[in-house]
Amino acid sequence: MAYRLELVSPQDGLVQGFERYWESGTGADMTVICQGETFRCHSAIICSRSPYFEAAFFGSFEEGLTKTIDLSADNLPLIRRMLKYFYVLDYSEDEDDVGNAVSEGAEESLSSNDTPEIKETTDANNEPTNEIDESSDGNSEEPEASEVSTYIFRLQLHMQMFTIGDKYNIPCLKHVAADKFHSLCTYLSNNWNLKACTNALIAAVPLLYDSTSTIDDRDSLLRQSLVEQLGEAFVYQFKFVDDTNFKECLEYPEFSYDIMKSIMHARYLKGSPKSTGRARDVEW
Repeated sequence: MAYRLELVSPQDGLVQGFERYWESGTGADMTVICQGETFRCHSAIICSRSPYFEAAFFGSFEEGLTKTIDLSADNLPLIRRMLKYFYVLDYSEDEDDVGNAVSEGAEESLSSNDTPEIKETTDANNEPTNEIDESSDGNSEEPEASEVSTYIFRLQLHMQMFTIGDKYNIPCLKHVAADKFHSLCTYLSNNWNLKACTNALIAAVPLLYDSTSTIDDRDSLLRQSLVEQLGEAFVYQFKFVDDTNFKECLEYPEFSYDIMKSIMHARYLKGSPKSTGRARDVEW
């Protein structure tokens, strides 16, 4: 009888093993509490990738003695995602990952003093399968409000995960969140002929450029991703310059400067040999 040997890459094997420990709590030696839920975690996994948690649990703080830290001031869905990220190197973009959380009967609250509000949805990964219509003039039908809100939810989620990674000094989480944000912005820009996509990009501007934004100025990677893709969409769909929401975005001085540079760069690439050629037939 022949036996088939299933090979698993070292990284996949490590992640699968960590995920089992996340789900079962086996060998857990630290506890994270957030808004009535208790998460059993492993200090070697958590602290090795976050100087913040390393100092808290191995320094001369109360958390080091009790092996418990209370993060109830933060957003519960974000904390769930953050903790699971330590184990699986990714986070969910749709349904909330409860993982090994033990509910104490408290009603889940999405409010936070440190992060803006988000709402959980079960269809956050739904994306239109439409191919780009190069002949489109951008006058597609008005998008469903739920479709636009789905994209905005995902953009905001990646911004918040970036922020939570910055707050708790988790550089790898910031990198993953920035990559996801950039990929989604690129998808929305590539589908510029769908109003839901351009509307979502425009709606993300205040989230990054408002004076109360929690994104640190030195971490401008998210802004760069957004304005680069908006600049390209502007070239392909010039008519959205008359969009009321876009005009309101121009009230942010930093955005006005950034989008001007992005549009100039996109117009330069329009005639560049390296250009994809999509914008060359646009009339100016």
